[in-house]
Amino acid sequence: DEDLLEELVYLVEYPTLFIGEFDQRFLSLPQPVLKVCLRDYQKHFSVGDRKGSLAYFVGVREGAQDHLGEVAEGNRRVINARLTDAIFFLEEDRKTPLDKRVSELKEMIAQEKLGSYYDKTLRLMKLASRITSHLGRSEKIKEKVKEAAYLCKADLITQMVKEFPSLHGIMGQEYALQSGKNQEVAQAILEHRMPRFSGDGLPRTEAGAILALTDKVDTLVGSFWAGFVPSGAGDPWGLRREAQGIVEIILDKEWGISLDYLIRESLKLYGEKTTGIDLKVKEFLRARIVGILKERQIKTEQVKAVLKASFDNVVDVVKRGDALRSAATKPEFKEEVIAIVRLVNILKQAEEWGLMIPDHVKEELLQEKEEMNLYRHWKKIEPQLEKLLREPDYR
Repeated sequence: DEDLLEELVYLVEYPTLFIGEFDQRFLSLPQPVLKVCLRDYQKHFSVGDRKGSLAYFVGVREGAQDHLGEVAEGNRRVINARLTDAIFFLEEDRKTPLDKRVSELKEMIAQEKLGSYYDKTLRLMKLASRITSHLGRSEKIKEKVKEAAYLCKADLITQMVKEFPSLHGIMGQEYALQSGKNQEVAQAILEHRMPRFSGDGLPRTEAGAILALTDKVDTLVGSFWAGFVPSGAGDPWGLRREAQGIVEIILDKEWGISLDYLIRESLKLYGEKTTGIDLKVKEFLRARIVGILKERQIKTEQVKAVLKASFDNVVDVVKRGDALRSAATKPEFKEEVIAIVRLVNILKQAEEWGLMIPDHVKEELLQEKEEMNLYRHWKKIEPQLEKLLREPDYR
């Protein structure tokens, strides 16, 4: 647990480790619940092997090794009490099937101006269905995504998630399986929050990735629609993280999906007063794309050139960025750029003068030997160029 380790490094000046043991009966709890109870309440590390969790914990105290046995015993009593509560929450939550909890979301506000989590659930179902269809996926996948969208927020009502908010999605999967739901639906519920933080894993399943993308797009677009726009270093709603997740999921799955499409379809679910919001959201996503391109060692001027052409298709943007970075290392690159700039300037000047630019070459007007050789060479490679333009492969 790297996050806990980093936290303890700054909490303790003279660390001393101790090992404690809790009652074996608590191993019946799901492994994530054990880990969260030990970490969030006591700042302890959970212990496990290849078979799963073990009934031990590792704690850190400030100071010398005196009376470590008493320290471990005191912590054991506290942990046993916490885990007893967790077992109670689990047993109570299991009494109500997950789908029976969805209507209770009407009483839980998601965000000011954006309605309840039930309202969000309805938006997720509609938007997820549209995205699934847009990607050309089967009706079978579409139904699984829609069911997962219906259930993915229901665990927010449970006692376990109210006590441990970080288990949202994790307990959703647990309770979905316990309710007899399809394994893929349950997995999508788990994955719909990924990535939750920098360095977190991405959804492995297609249904999970579609739902995670949908959830983040709805959160981002809805927040901009409601006026919750990050400014400077302030980002109380975590919108930069959501935007980063959108870009990472698209890249990981190599979906050639349009950002304009995602934003437009999401805005449709918010009704009136959406003018100009699409441009603000897309510009916000642009900043995340810039960061990803720079992480790939693409220089600033190259990033600007790539984004000026278009950044609607994230996968295509990264391919173009990689290709431009590679091309810039070749000796002939500078001469090629000079030739292209010259050509662009000639065409621009022709437009300014009101000259008509024909869509084909009149071969009979060619006079110089160099012109004729260039034209014959272009005709020879024209089919290959047209194919490359239709199927953008920049390698």
